[in-house]
Amino acid sequence: MRRALRLLALLAACAAAPAVAQDLPDPVCSYLNDFAGVLPPDRAEALRHELQVTRRMTGAQIDVVALPDLRHFDSGESLLQFSQRMLRDWEIGDIRRQDGILLLLIAAPLEARIELGAGYNRHWDRIARDIVRGTPLPPAGAGRVGRGLAARGAGGPA
Repeated sequence: MRRALRLLALLAACAAAPAVAQDLPDPVCSYLNDFAGVLPPDRAEALRHELQVTRRMTGAQIDVVALPDLRHFDSGESLLQFSQRMLRDWEIGDIRRQDGILLLLIAAPLEARIELGAGYNRHWDRIARDIVRGTPLPPAGAGRVGRGLAARGAGGPA
């Protein structure tokens, strides 16, 4: 009887505990996962094609991930820690060369981060940081984020 009471107390404590942050979303496909719905289908397909061509030509895998927000994934991690975990757990890039690149876009509040695999030296980290800092993100809404992302992916102006 005591054992059953202890088990019930443990179950009650677990039920009263706050909800645990959701794990990373599962990738739907390689190259582009637009969980925020910021890209119209035609632009998403064009960007996905551009990323595939880049992989064939350079060997480097670049994945673009758009999330509506980080609320569902809030485990106390910074955007840096979250993007590092996503790059690692999604196994982006060649595991031996550690050459994956993740462009993470958070729709609200609007943030972007480029996470590079460990195979890149610090010089590339600075370039990625400068790209994010020097590229103004369009205001959210009315598809503007998606248009800017698609234009950058296709080499055009944002």
